[in-house]
Amino acid sequence: MAFFRDRTVNLLNLHYGIQSIALSGGGAFFAVYLIEAGVSIAWALASLALILAGRFIIRPIVVPIAVRTGTRALVIAGTCLSALQYRLLAEVHGLGPPLLALCVVASLGDTFYWSTYHTYFAALGNHETRGAEIGVREAIAAVVGIASPLATGWALVAFGLASRSA
Repeated sequence: MAFFRDRTVNLLNLHYGIQSIALSGGGAFFAVYLIEAGVSIAWALASLALILAGRFIIRPIVVPIAVRTGTRALVIAGTCLSALQYRLLAEVHGLGPPLLALCVVASLGDTFYWSTYHTYFAALGNHETRGAEIGVREAIAAVVGIASPLATGWALVAFGLASRSA
């Protein structure tokens, strides 16, 4: 298991696991919160579609920015913007500018983060063990992708928003 010897890749995989927990758990929370904040189900789904459309539009500008600033800086900026979207989520009370700002920031954060994370991971990883490094990363994501929504759903029912609307 030579691929576990690379401390940098191990730290990136740990970061990826934590990011996956936040995204998997936060994704369930995100939609429930929008609906509880007065956004209709249709507009909540439309806002998620707007975020994806924004990511598609923003993606071509990531490479020129990364060339000037470096991929590490954009991974950090994407992480910070991704965290900021949850602060903006608290400001949403129905349709309006806060929801639009949320969609824009989420699009920017996701695009900067994911586009540059994969580049950064490839640049720092070992060419000989790349498949194993990616396998470990995706195994982490698979486990988190199952466990985190279950844990978040339980927490929402036991302590959070879902118990208020029932």
